[in-house]
Amino acid sequence: MEYIPYIVIPFVSAFVGWITNFLAIKMLFYPTDYIGLRPFGWRGIIPANALKMTNNAVDLMVNKLVKIKEIFSRLDPKIIAKDMEPSLTLISIQIVDEVMLAQAPFLWKNLHISKKEIIYKKIRDRFPETIENTITDIKENIDELIDFKQIAAETLLNDKKLITKIFLDVGKKEFKFIERSGLFLGFAFGILQLVVILYFDSWWVFVAGGVIVGLLTNYIALQLIFIPVNETRILGIKFHGLFLRRQKDVSKRYSKIISEKILTIEQLFDGIFKISNNGKIEKIIENNINQLIDKSLGGLGSIIDFIFDKKKIGIIKNIANYRFIQEVPIAITNTYEYAHKQLDIQNTIEEKMANLPSKDFISFLRPIFKQEEWKLIIAGAILGGCAGIIQYFISFY
Repeated sequence: MEYIPYIVIPFVSAFVGWITNFLAIKMLFYPTDYIGLRPFGWRGIIPANALKMTNNAVDLMVNKLVKIKEIFSRLDPKIIAKDMEPSLTLISIQIVDEVMLAQAPFLWKNLHISKKEIIYKKIRDRFPETIENTITDIKENIDELIDFKQIAAETLLNDKKLITKIFLDVGKKEFKFIERSGLFLGFAFGILQLVVILYFDSWWVFVAGGVIVGLLTNYIALQLIFIPVNETRILGIKFHGLFLRRQKDVSKRYSKIISEKILTIEQLFDGIFKISNNGKIEKIIENNINQLIDKSLGGLGSIIDFIFDKKKIGIIKNIANYRFIQEVPIAITNTYEYAHKQLDIQNTIEEKMANLPSKDFISFLRPIFKQEEWKLIIAGAILGGCAGIIQYFISFY
């Protein structure tokens, strides 16, 4: 019985290693909001550094994985125009009636249907080309119309839990490794601790042992995730950072989240048609609608000259442009299915991320730990020291 307190030391040490690593992982992500009175409180490391984590993720996404002009070059304006044409052509006829009734109500009401049909037909005939030209202009100016970085940053910052979900999901196996490695490393250190205690069974040995176990299990586990960066073989045994070994799997998980939660087709097209982008999308639409009106009215000769002067034609264009700027973002939804298939954002990100050099790939997860890992290591040491005191009293009292 007298040897039992010594026999259990490696097992208690294993538990200390496991619990300190387990709590360290929880401290990475939780709580989402600060708990306690500053400076004596805590907020999960990732939620506390959400802006920095977001910037890292977005920089990787924009600089290494997604080139906006490249993916939008896959869209065929003719196909998009075909998808949008039915709804916009119908709306164009409605707008003609609205404009004419507003600017020449008496004449338009009394104008023979055959004359009206001439104008309708000219617009119907030319409208597919107008839509196609508009889409072509959007593609050519896409870098100025959409800000990938802003879309991604706004989405991540508006959803505090999303950045946590991303890192929890892609680093799931690494975090589980940290937790389990504490058990085995703790047991190994516990055997060393046992040897020392056989010669020095003072309370401080237990405390020091607990501190060392808590500190080293966290530190070693964190290093094994990322080191070595490049695959190395020693005596035929392969050594490679655990996170880096899973580059293909991580790329698949990450690309799925990004394509479903951040760079969705809806988000991208909403970004293009935002009124806040310095009026660039409005100018593109206005230019093409003005050309449509000029071409449609140009062949009507004296009819139009009799009804309208240049000032009224200018008013007509303003009204038409305003209405189409409202309607185009709605009509573009008809092409979402085609755009989703062509842009193929998920596979694009997955393929590029899977082929990143190790030094670039590691920058995705490493910065989280690099700056803040000392907190986890110190926390592990403190928790280990407390566990050492408890272990001493359980063993000998």
